[in-house]
Amino acid sequence: MMAHKTDQIRKRQAFEAYLVASAMAGDRSALDRLARLVGPGLLSHARRLTGDADLARDVVQAAWVEILRSLHSLRDEAAFRAFALRIVTRRVSRVIRKRQQDRILAADWAAEQDITTDPSPGPSADDA
Repeated sequence: MMAHKTDQIRKRQAFEAYLVASAMAGDRSALDRLARLVGPGLLSHARRLTGDADLARDVVQAAWVEILRSLHSLRDEAAFRAFALRIVTRRVSRVIRKRQQDRILAADWAAEQDITTDPSPGPSADDA
């Protein structure tokens, strides 16, 4: 049973490496099959990291652009899945960091608005 599962994993990895090599050589149908094969795993990974299905889809879509642009730099076709997961992880990290910065800016802006609209009386002419 275990040997059968190991054989299946090896076959999947070999097929994936074949698709990567074909995609790197310009085969668009191989690229399409690779996206269908690996895409659901990338989406699951992004969903786990973000906790948001819509955001995960956006992240993965942007990650595919980066994956395709960087594909030529991949030296080992068998490492494609790890390569793609790493890109998705970095994309999620950037999105989270940007959201945190946006929250800080929003909080600073809100605090600034509270100061400028403070209804407490300021110094009066009688105080002078």
